[in-house]
Amino acid sequence: MLDLVHKVLATSFDLIYLDHSTSFCWFVAGATIIRFLKVATEQGNQESILQLTQNLQTVKFVLGNLGQRTTVGLRQIKLLNDLYEDEVVPASKRNAGQLVQMHSSAPDSSASITEAFSF
Repeated sequence: MLDLVHKVLATSFDLIYLDHSTSFCWFVAGATIIRFLKVATEQGNQESILQLTQNLQTVKFVLGNLGQRTTVGLRQIKLLNDLYEDEVVPASKRNAGQLVQMHSSAPDSSASITEAFSF
C-alpha cells in the first residue's frame, strides 16, 4: 500500500523540503487507514489489522519527521491518536485507560514524542 513512501523514506531526502500542504495529505491518509482499521477490527481480520497498523505507523513516522521542525506534524499525530481512540479502541478499554491515567503519579518528561506515537 505504501511502497512508494517506503522508497522515499529509504533515501536521504528530507521530507521537510516538500510543501507544507503535504502534511495535510499525510493526515488524511492516516485518517483513512484508521477507518479501514476500524472495519478490520470489527471483522476480526488479524492480517489486515497488522498491515494497517504498520501503515499507520509509517504515516505517523513521516508526520513525526515533519513535527521535528514544525508543530503541524505533532498536532496531526495527536489528532490521529484521538481519532484512533474514538474509532478503533473499544469504549471499555478507553475508560479503563483513562482510569489508569488518572491514578498515575509522575508525569513523563518525554511525553510529547512518546504520546504522539503510542496507541
